[in-house]
Amino acid sequence: MIVAQILTLQKKLNTTHPSTIYDYIIAGSGCAGLTLLYRMLLEPALCNKKILVIDKKRKNSNDRTWCFWEKGDGLFQPIVHHQWDELDFFSEYYSNTLHIAPYRYKMIKGLDFYQHVYALAARFENVEFMYDHIKKLYMSGNTPVVETRSGLFSAGYIFNSTKFFSPETITGNNSLLMHFKGWTIKTDQPCLDPDKGTLMDFNVDQQGGTAFMYLLPTANNEALVEYTLFTGHTLSPKAYTDVLKKYIHNTLKADTFELLQEESGVIPLTKKQYPTHHKKKIIHIGTAGGCVKASSGYAFQFIQQQTDNIIRQLKNGKTPVVKCSFKNKKFLWYDRTFLDVLISKKMSGAAFMSLIIEKITPEKVLDFLGNESDIIDDFNIMKSVPVRVFLPSAIRQIF
Repeated sequence: MIVAQILTLQKKLNTTHPSTIYDYIIAGSGCAGLTLLYRMLLEPALCNKKILVIDKKRKNSNDRTWCFWEKGDGLFQPIVHHQWDELDFFSEYYSNTLHIAPYRYKMIKGLDFYQHVYALAARFENVEFMYDHIKKLYMSGNTPVVETRSGLFSAGYIFNSTKFFSPETITGNNSLLMHFKGWTIKTDQPCLDPDKGTLMDFNVDQQGGTAFMYLLPTANNEALVEYTLFTGHTLSPKAYTDVLKKYIHNTLKADTFELLQEESGVIPLTKKQYPTHHKKKIIHIGTAGGCVKASSGYAFQFIQQQTDNIIRQLKNGKTPVVKCSFKNKKFLWYDRTFLDVLISKKMSGAAFMSLIIEKITPEKVLDFLGNESDIIDDFNIMKSVPVRVFLPSAIRQIF
């Protein structure tokens, strides 16, 4: 039945490229797509499935840095580039060094991640990589189909981490943009402490919204320094550069440095909910599946949770559609509430973070930001912020 449908579709498109049917197709080979592939290949019940990974090109550059916190050693501990037990926080309202045990804050470099997954995949003849432009994803009857320039490809399930099916976001209305530019620098003199990072330094130009500097030293003369903003619009390239240079000169006291790497990005933070699937056959993962936390922009640990849940479902012979739990719905409500406060400018991000970090222990703050806090901890965090600001926004997110 599936083969007949594919052949019929090919005739309509007047293409002579052969169609191929897979168990799973992964559309997009970023963090989510490659994490899912990696977990599939580690699972004995799934590792022999016929898998196709499609993206426009092979990941072969250090284009991303992922940072996250976790207790103990996780799945990707072998490629953690550096980790910290202490993080500084600075703002005009409150400043302190946070001792985050039992958590550790960790950094993974994009190229290390890609090579790690590719090395495992190379051991499996049942895994194919295709580098082509994905034109669309759709259902033909009960069959999920990927259409590329090369032809049509089908599978039992397609896991989508592309922008197809993403909800419409309107900045200033239901969304903000998280945008950033980061530099990995090497200074001429040792001016950094590799044992302590800076989670947020709000003592920078806020650009009419929420902005902070992010500093992660990996040696006494090398660090990732990143300017991150939550606003309704992006900046000119020069604006990011000017703030980075000023911070490096004034705060790090580094007059000369070597720029080793640059990365930048724009990610929508929205109150709108991302769909988890299309017709239960095209499963959305990563950013496309709502893994970017709307209140913070963090995604790596949520991708790990999502892909782990998918693997658990598949190996037990169940649909990979993972229902949103009450716990997750609760945190989506918190995220939308905080985002609404930022959009309405009723309270700054710096003021909010300062309040909870001053009044709540670092472990409990990270529990909350990682969707791991319990109802008592949630209540304590709610008590730390002004009710008159947050309650109207919270009520609006229900109706």
